[in-house]
Amino acid sequence: MNKALLTLIITFRLGSTFAQTEAEKFRNENLSSTYISSVELKEKFIRYDYSKLFTVTDNAMVYGFIGDNFQRIRIKIISITKNPSLPDTYNVYGKSMVKNNIDEFRGTIKITNIRKYKQTSYGVDNELKGKGIKGQYLLIGNYNLAEAATQEHAGIFKGTFSTGFYPDKNNIVHYDDIDKNADGYSNNQFVGQ
Repeated sequence: MNKALLTLIITFRLGSTFAQTEAEKFRNENLSSTYISSVELKEKFIRYDYSKLFTVTDNAMVYGFIGDNFQRIRIKIISITKNPSLPDTYNVYGKSMVKNNIDEFRGTIKITNIRKYKQTSYGVDNELKGKGIKGQYLLIGNYNLAEAATQEHAGIFKGTFSTGFYPDKNNIVHYDDIDKNADGYSNNQFVGQ
């Protein structure tokens, strides 16, 4: 009897050790996508400041869910600044809202990968072709956002994100909204706990 219980516990622990979280699945799906090049470009592109990419989205376009009952959660990044000593890390301040509960959070976003899409879209009817777009890219990274423990219902949000961008002919980074009117368009996706 004890041997069977021990075997069950070991099997459960091994299963949970090797099980991927939703955030890990999301990250791996992005990195192995057939639409994305496998060439890592982080070192080449990390010099750019990507902070404005995270504050562009209109709050009405932000959709999120939390918990087993899929409660609506709204996350608003109010300010984000690039860490001068860690070029792949950004300091974040914002607010979360579930039902009528609003909490402030602070934390970090860290870029782990930058990859290029194999094909560049130039919008509906190629309306942006010849406008100096140098390709479409995807930032992938980790986030850790902590609400102050003194707040009611405070917690920590952590996981993986992906954010699309494109540089123009002047090497200015833009939020990738080229296909914003297409079915299935999304940007600034965060998956985690």
